[in-house]
Amino acid sequence: MPDGEKVYEADLKKRGWWLFNGTVVTVNPSANTFTAQLKTTQRVFTVTEETKITGHFGKKLTTLKDVRIGEEVGGLAKMSADGKQLTAVLVGFGKATDMYPFASPVPGRPGFVTSPYAPTKPPISMQGFPKGAEVRCPYTGKFFLNPL
Repeated sequence: MPDGEKVYEADLKKRGWWLFNGTVVTVNPSANTFTAQLKTTQRVFTVTEETKITGHFGKKLTTLKDVRIGEEVGGLAKMSADGKQLTAVLVGFGKATDMYPFASPVPGRPGFVTSPYAPTKPPISMQGFPKGAEVRCPYTGKFFLNPL
């Protein structure tokens, strides 16, 4: 990961946002949670009615009942104010090569995201795109998912 991306990700975490990717370790549909093995730790994520869940290529909407242990998982989550709970905002299950990545919200610029394919390019407005929509990156032509 280039230094600029590390600084950006650190800034997101300071503001309570977490970009994550890893492997599903446990799934508890009745508690609306799943646990993911990230690079160095395991984290429990809570899924709410507002969580946008996608499957392969962002097309198939899924529930936690569809998730399998060992599947790849990635997304965007928000840490609670007390630092005890991560709530998934957008989450994709399945091989990373089978899903579109999520854009990153721009801190201090509501309605704008940074393309996962062009993190050093200017922010992109998501006006008119619903949460979870597939958006074509204006810089690369590749698709990503709108987290807002």
